[in-house]
Amino acid sequence: MIRFFIAALAASSLVLAACGDGGGDDAKPDAVEFFIALGASGGLKVDQSCVETAVDTLSDADAQILADQDPADPDVEAFNEAIDVVGDRVFDECVVGEV
Repeated sequence: MIRFFIAALAASSLVLAACGDGGGDDAKPDAVEFFIALGASGGLKVDQSCVETAVDTLSDADAQILADQDPADPDVEAFNEAIDVVGDRVFDECVVGEV
């Protein structure tokens, strides 16, 4: 299952085109929740503080892209390279078990 999520996050490395400044740090908690829910949907439990540390490295625009995703049906075409790297980090370092 971990490979599925890494592949899903790495499937698209499209460069993010024009994105506004909207979202700011307010999007980062939602981006954390996205990763936690995405892991849970695949039966994985992830450490929230580890995910928060990884998400802190995202730009505000990238965090907003994640915050806008539905974990049950993420739009992998919306992800860019920065999100791919954070996603890899989350599922390589933050998985602590199964739900």
